[in-house]
Amino acid sequence: MRLLADHHPLVSLDVVRAWLAGECDVPERAIAVTFDDGLRGVYDHAFPWLERYNIPATVFVVEDFSVKGRAWNGEPALSCDQIAVMARSGMLIGSHGRPHVSLSSADLGDDALAAETAGSKSGLERLLSMRIRYFAYPYTGRKGTSMRGSSPLSKMPAIVWL
Repeated sequence: MRLLADHHPLVSLDVVRAWLAGECDVPERAIAVTFDDGLRGVYDHAFPWLERYNIPATVFVVEDFSVKGRAWNGEPALSCDQIAVMARSGMLIGSHGRPHVSLSSADLGDDALAAETAGSKSGLERLLSMRIRYFAYPYTGRKGTSMRGSSPLSKMPAIVWL
């Protein structure tokens, strides 16, 4: 983390979003630090270094993993308390879905899509008493899902990780 802090301008996703909207400039070689899946290793291993070097970062949390204390691929999820500590420190918290399903699944109907996206957003907002502004698609983005109009994500920028 110190190598990043010493050699690259580090910016938050809020700055990236403003830059993409033409509202500000970012320095060359700028990096936004993000973590997918909301696993406890982020808190145990990365968070102390992020704080030490004042590095802005975002962690994308799978709501069910944290609320229900589930693990993913054998790795424990962040606890609700750990997420709250990171959020209070200034780390951005984003949604990574509710039970971490592929949004491109043909079996995923509109109600399930809404629960996975808008439902996970509102669940995290209730848990943390803060606005959740970012969503990272689990696996890949849903084919044919518009980010405009009636999409549950239409009011929230999406970060797509492939």
